[in-house]
Amino acid sequence: MGLSRRGWERAGLVLLLAGTAVTYLWNITVNGMGNQFYAAAAQAGSTNWEALLFGSLDTGNFITVDKPPLSQWVMGLSGQIFGFSSASMLIP
Repeated sequence: MGLSRRGWERAGLVLLLAGTAVTYLWNITVNGMGNQFYAAAAQAGSTNWEALLFGSLDTGNFITVDKPPLSQWVMGLSGQIFGFSSASMLIP
């Protein structure tokens, strides 16, 4: 009987998303930590909840980053869950 038009669209979408994920994640750690400035804020946030909340570069909350800390929250939580590595900083 075969797939209907809707089935082909879903299969194509799944294939497209899988190909995109493989292309994005292929050798992602070759860049190291990406941007060292924001990786330092994520590392501080993965060890101290206040540094995570305020987007600080150090655990003493003295120096903060120049952007809203939402992206550092995601990277800091990833560092707390998976450990601080280049993959846990770049994949989220």
